Amino acid sequence: TEASETIYDYEGYPDYDLHEETYRSLGISRSSYEAAAHHYCIALEPGINRETMETLASIVEEERRLSLSELPGKIREMAAFFLDRHLSYTDRPLNLLVYCCYVLFFLCGIISGKKKALRDILFLGFARMVIWAYLIFYGRLPSRVSQSVYLAELTVLLAIAFGNKIWSLHTTDGKKSMRGTLRPRLCSAFWALTILLLTVVCFRFGFPKAKAAAWEASSRLQFSQSFADIKEYFHAHPDNFYYLDMNSFGSFTEDALQSAGEYDNFLYMGSWIPHSPWYDAKFERCGISDPAAALFESPDVFAVFMNTEGISYDYLEDFYRENYPGVSLKVIDTIDVSNELQFLILKGYRDENE
Repeated sequence: TEASETIYDYEGYPDYDLHEETYRSLGISRSSYEAAAHHYCIALEPGINRETMETLASIVEEERRLSLSELPGKIREMAAFFLDRHLSYTDRPLNLLVYCCYVLFFLCGIISGKKKALRDILFLGFARMVIWAYLIFYGRLPSRVSQSVYLAELTVLLAIAFGNKIWSLHTTDGKKSMRGTLRPRLCSAFWALTILLLTVVCFRFGFPKAKAAAWEASSRLQFSQSFADIKEYFHAHPDNFYYLDMNSFGSFTEDALQSAGEYDNFLYMGSWIPHSPWYDAKFERCGISDPAAALFESPDVFAVFMNTEGISYDYLEDFYRENYPGVSLKVIDTIDVSNELQFLILKGYRDENE
């Protein structure tokens, strides 16, 4: 839903301490909030539903409204983010290509006397500033859309340049409006300089980044064998059902949605699919009516975490400690896979004294 998009893709969950009464009224405990807000674990908490998302999105909308006294601070914050983003390496070489085109095409337009080209470039520059202001003010995560914005800008800039032939002098009634040989030479020189700079930028930043991207893709492909191994483990135990931690399996999305004839005995504790009809149908097929309780009530339901320094199942322990008193988690098995990685198989148990 649009509310879920606002919370998960852009704004994040409102602070629990500031809105504890609202969260409690929605049935969301602090540990449920921590699991959802910081670990994307929402499948085990029935209180995180459409009503909850819409309520939290309305809080976000209310907090976004600025008073007049807050406006200068917001403008400074936006300006700092804008400069930091544009000076970063993240969008190179596209951002450098666009900057070069703006400057050199504008100078070519001045020298050639192409007023229409100058107007179009200025309008495009204004439009891009409006887009960036919207992205930053509304928290639309520029990292997700900036490459597309730069590609669109570059395309429009090239269309303006070639459409207006900014490398040639403006003509009136078939005669050049500017005589002499200096200006035509300057037009040609700036056009050649533009081509040269664009080529340098591509070689200096584009090709190294493409090489780095190819290396990253190759590494990911090699790393993916670890997930293929753990998936084979799941399939080797078809009577079991596994909950997958999103921090451990965020990139493990192969066959997330299968045809009716296929079936995988695992589900992600996060992503966009929890609380959907597809999840409900899969739980029903496994005989699970309460996903959270099944981890300690059913002997065949387990949670899986990658055993690395940066990943912890503490949040899940906190979730059960607060929402299901007397339930604790234990590691019952460790699975060694490719690339010297290891996965932990966890099971919930009720304390004997309870």
